[in-house]
Amino acid sequence: MILMFKDKDVICFLGDSITANGLWMAEVYQNLRKKYKVKCYNIGVPGGRVSMAEKCLYSRCLAFNPDYVTVSFAVNDVEHTYYRDAYKDIYKNLTDEELKEKAFEIYNESYERVIKKIIDFGAQPIICIPSPYDDVNDKPVEKKDTQNDIDRCIEFIRGLADKYNCPVVDFKKVMQPMLKDRDIISADRVHPTDEGQHIMAQTFLCDIGEQSEPDYDTPFEFEEWNRERYDKEQQLRWFNFVEYCIFIDKWNNYATADEKKKAAAESYAGSEDKTTGVAGAFRDYPEMLDKKERIMEDIIRLTI
Repeated sequence: MILMFKDKDVICFLGDSITANGLWMAEVYQNLRKKYKVKCYNIGVPGGRVSMAEKCLYSRCLAFNPDYVTVSFAVNDVEHTYYRDAYKDIYKNLTDEELKEKAFEIYNESYERVIKKIIDFGAQPIICIPSPYDDVNDKPVEKKDTQNDIDRCIEFIRGLADKYNCPVVDFKKVMQPMLKDRDIISADRVHPTDEGQHIMAQTFLCDIGEQSEPDYDTPFEFEEWNRERYDKEQQLRWFNFVEYCIFIDKWNNYATADEKKKAAAESYAGSEDKTTGVAGAFRDYPEMLDKKERIMEDIIRLTI
C-alpha cells in the first residue's frame, strides 16, 4: 500500500525495545524529511507489551495527535520467560500451558483494541510484522521455540490488517532469508544490530511506497539535527521504560507521586537480578524525573 504523506503529518512509532532502539525510525524520519515536513515520535519502550501500551495509548501516543501510528509487538507478549514473569502472580491457578494460552488471548484482545482506538481517534495504523528471532545461527544465548510463538502473533495481526484495511510492513519476510549471510540480529537472538535496523528502515520505506528499491548496503549516517534529536529521545525511552515497568505494568498507575516513584526506582536499581543497562535506567530515573519536561521540550523543538 502506498501512503500519501503530506507536510505537517505526524507519525508515532509504537512498539517494544526494537522500536525504542530508534535507529530504524531515525533513518525513516531523516528520509521522509527530505520530501515532507513531517514529525515523527518514538513511542517504543524496552520490555513493552501491547497490553501495557494500551494502558497509556492516549497519554503517551495519541496526545501527539498523529496521522499515522506504526504498531509492532510480539516477543515480550508471548515469549515464555517474559509472559510467565508478567502473569504468574495474576493467574496463579493456571498451568504453564494455560498461562501460555492466556498470554496469546491478552495479546490478541489488546492488539485489536489498540488498532480500533487508533482508528477511532482518526489516525491510520500501520501494522509491522516483527523482525525474526534468530534460530539459525550459533549464539551465546540458548535457542528457544520463540519464532513459532511469534508466528502465531503474525497470523493474528495479518488478519487484523485485512479486517481493518491497515497497511503492513513486513520485516520478517525481508530479514529472515538474510540471517545466514548478514549480521542483522544480535547475540540475544531478538534485537536487530545496527545493520538490522538499517534493513528495517529500508524495508519500511519500500513497503509504504516511498522507495521503489531498498539500499541495504549503504550504511545509515545521521545528519547533525537528527543525531541530537535521537540522543534526546533515547533518554526519554529509558525513562518511560522505568515508568512502564513500575507504574503502569505493576501498579497500573503512572500518576503516582514523584517521591514514591523515586523511592521505588532506587529500590529497583539495587536489585541483583537487573542487567547493567536496566539497573542504570532505574538508577538514573530520579534525576531524569526532574529533567523530563526539558528533554521533551528539546525533542519537540528539534522535531519542528
